Amino acid sequence: MQSLCSATLRIGRKMAAMIYNCVRVVGVVMATFAPNYPLCVLGRFVLGLGSSGCFLCAYVLVMEFVGPKFRTVIGCALQVSLSLGFMLQPLISSLVRHDVKYQLAALSPSFVFLTYFYFIPESPRWLVVAGKTSKAEILLRKICSVNGREFPNSIDLNVVENDDEEYRQRNCLALLKTPRMRIRTIVISFLWFSCSLMYYAMSLNTGSLSGDIFVNTVISGAVEVPSLVVCVFLLGWKVTGRRLSCSISFIGAGVSSIICIPLIIEDFGSAVTGMSMVGKAFITMTYSIIYVFASEVFPTEVRNVGLGTGSLFGGVGSMVAPYVGAPMAEIWAPLPSVVFGGLATLAGASALLLPETLGQPLFDTVEQAEDFDGTKASNSEKPQMTTTDVSDEQQVEAEVNKHLSNEPSCHDDGHVHDDVIVSKL
Repeated sequence: MQSLCSATLRIGRKMAAMIYNCVRVVGVVMATFAPNYPLCVLGRFVLGLGSSGCFLCAYVLVMEFVGPKFRTVIGCALQVSLSLGFMLQPLISSLVRHDVKYQLAALSPSFVFLTYFYFIPESPRWLVVAGKTSKAEILLRKICSVNGREFPNSIDLNVVENDDEEYRQRNCLALLKTPRMRIRTIVISFLWFSCSLMYYAMSLNTGSLSGDIFVNTVISGAVEVPSLVVCVFLLGWKVTGRRLSCSISFIGAGVSSIICIPLIIEDFGSAVTGMSMVGKAFITMTYSIIYVFASEVFPTEVRNVGLGTGSLFGGVGSMVAPYVGAPMAEIWAPLPSVVFGGLATLAGASALLLPETLGQPLFDTVEQAEDFDGTKASNSEKPQMTTTDVSDEQQVEAEVNKHLSNEPSCHDDGHVHDDVIVSKL
């Protein structure tokens, strides 16, 4: 998956999402019509690879179209689709009892995606950073035309064609070469692992809760929607921002799990179900926050690779999840809640090591992300770049920051810099 994520630096977000979607289709077909168990397992592996990759690429594509003002809402809205799909699973399974027909029914959205793929534009931010500035300008002019606005004559994306081979060879190692990016990559990977383990363990444990499994599954998905609404508020609130919201949601999930311990010992089935749903709501918030947070921490050059790295560790967490629920409960009934509580508390504390990115423009290069220390002053105090005192690569970075986000700011010299979002054109 890491090599495929690195490949998206060259082929772009749109084509990568398309490839992953095709991989997902192949995986479902393999698993559904497999003549033996090993081939079925291989099909499920391919399905997981395609599903994770497709969502990551589509998520990055959408997030690179919006700026700080709408990034939180859009990021959480994308997660709502996952919650709705989760809620539909028990409905489909109750109506379609045949396993082959059920898997084919679940595959149908992948074919729907193919019908409108042609109309999806490529990320203009990626086009500029990849040196495809002429295509970026065509796309920006089209956006202006659709929005009924004139294309600003002051925008000049053709500063230099980026043929830097170092950029084209960016991979996950670029995340570990500099000290700040190394710490942030490790922390985000741990957060993703913890979140994924708890989310899937809680989801898989739904069947062992008191009550009907179909009803519990619907409720488990339904609690995610209001939690995402709360998530939008917390992420946009200056008091909490990205970092504190992530920490609070993790600790909330941990506290809910700890409260379940005495309830499980005393065999309060309904109370355990209720607190489990509260914990599921908190961990859902965490999942949404991590996607938004990681998209802002990692720069455009390695954003797909960064999210792919985090998702890789999340995949490890999801593989461990089945062994944390029922198997541990056989040793001691409250043991899974003890593990969840400790892991979530540690993750909540680790989240405080990340920089606050609320209101910050997306970084385009590893160097920009490394220079950012978590304060707005660190960005605003940088001297403004000009075409006479910076290298070609820096000129590209300056132009990208100048034209592809949404909060323009004017200084005394009358020049507008930082970010001008595509959606405002």
